[in-house]
Amino acid sequence: MKRLAFHTRGIRISLDAAFIMDGYYTACRSPPISFHFSPDSWGGIINLADSLKVVFRQLSKSILYILVNDRRSEFRMKDNAIPSLIACGIFKQEIMRLIEQGALKVNPYFLNPGLHNDPPLLEKALRGLLTKQTQRNAGNIIVMYGDICLGFQNEMAALVDEFKVVKVNALNCIDCYLGGQGRLSKIDPKHEFFFLNPSWIELEFGERDLDCPTEASHHEFNMLKGLYLLDTLDNLDQYELRIQKISRFTNLPTVARENIGLDGLKQVLDPALGKLSKGF
Repeated sequence: MKRLAFHTRGIRISLDAAFIMDGYYTACRSPPISFHFSPDSWGGIINLADSLKVVFRQLSKSILYILVNDRRSEFRMKDNAIPSLIACGIFKQEIMRLIEQGALKVNPYFLNPGLHNDPPLLEKALRGLLTKQTQRNAGNIIVMYGDICLGFQNEMAALVDEFKVVKVNALNCIDCYLGGQGRLSKIDPKHEFFFLNPSWIELEFGERDLDCPTEASHHEFNMLKGLYLLDTLDNLDQYELRIQKISRFTNLPTVARENIGLDGLKQVLDPALGKLSKGF
């Protein structure tokens, strides 16, 4: 039990900072308010009524302080009750849409999607963010990255085990869009397609000069057979001209288009949220 103390006009007043719940004090082992007189306090006693006005003004401020801080603690507890989602920034638009729709209740943290091109740097960034979040919200964290986003030697699994967090069941980010559980391997078992949605178009081709296809650009993608388009936010038509340019730049035809919406992401996130609710 905390105890507050202050002085006024030679009188020391102390009170129990009892936990104020629903407008009343809980039981205190010691008197809620006590007065302690010092030798120079007699002048204050003569004007005790005036002094008590000061006392109770201070008392009301103290009670308000307790109430405000109690509520802040309550809000922090409520905030911590919401899962933290650490995700690749490639999903930012879709995750924010799910949150806006009320279909997902998480506190999202996005890392730069360009980190995919540098697994050691991605691991460093993930480790830093996981360290901070486990200090704030331990046991309530979901990682939305694929099994192979850090490499093919179970690096991601080791990181997840180290920090004791839940990871979505998916091979990589494209598999997340498709609903995870290795569905990507069923659609593209020979790894012949270049999967694109608006976010991947921006990431992979946002800074390239698509108006100047070259032999080198064709050679870069010659191990693939085609572009596989995914529409998650019903806005892929807005990219039609760029997709045509990408096709010429890569020398790859469009082989398929799926309007998958947000169902695939929900299919990987819901089981992960379920694991959290059951304590893994």
